[in-house]
Amino acid sequence: MKYEPTYLWNLAGEAASILFRSSPGFTAHRTPHAALVLSGEPVADLNYAVIDNHPDAERRLREFEQVFRSKSLPIVLMFSDTAADSLKPVAESLGLQYGGRLPLMSYTPASSDTKATEYRAKKVEDMAELGEAYRLISKAFSLPFESVERAFGVGLLDGPGVSQFLARKGDVPVSSVQTTRAGGAVGIWCMATPPEHQRKGAGRAVLSHAIAYHTRQGATSFYLVATEAGKPLYESVGFREVAEAAIW
Repeated sequence: MKYEPTYLWNLAGEAASILFRSSPGFTAHRTPHAALVLSGEPVADLNYAVIDNHPDAERRLREFEQVFRSKSLPIVLMFSDTAADSLKPVAESLGLQYGGRLPLMSYTPASSDTKATEYRAKKVEDMAELGEAYRLISKAFSLPFESVERAFGVGLLDGPGVSQFLARKGDVPVSSVQTTRAGGAVGIWCMATPPEHQRKGAGRAVLSHAIAYHTRQGATSFYLVATEAGKPLYESVGFREVAEAAIW
């Protein structure tokens, strides 16, 4: 099943609130077309805002700016391509820095089969595995481990609507990915493969396992916001660009 970009942007805002809800500094402000989700950590990649096209888009941006400024938090803001042009002068007037554009991609799986690989991928089931996944995230994105651990907390282990997956080569953790689910739609987040394990099939193994897992559970569509580095992998799996996000 395919979903319209507006629906996917709404899911992206909801997903961020699910991912960070265990954080001690968690704050969320959500409307049908905009979301501000703060982990409270002093790391831009752990605080988000998503704003889609809507008559109140400018007002939401100004309201959100007051909140994250009051908390002295760095943040990543995503404006949908239909909202980006109108919000650009507002963002500039608020002193925000433009970071380019990233694709919103979606994928409808044909089956739940996975190919045999040298990697063993599985859904994370205990705190030890969760810690291993957090170390991969910290290393892959050069984030402080303590901030990653606080931001995601135990919510990725036992919280409804969210899962963490981990791939190993032998006994060594090499790649991880997070997922959020709303109905038949699954969001893919935080694909984390440290540099020494990249381009060897580890990311594909854990992503394919996560997709197959959710497909067996009845998921019908997957979506993600890709980086330029990750886009070739997602395209090779079957994801296709459906919209863009302007990043500030």
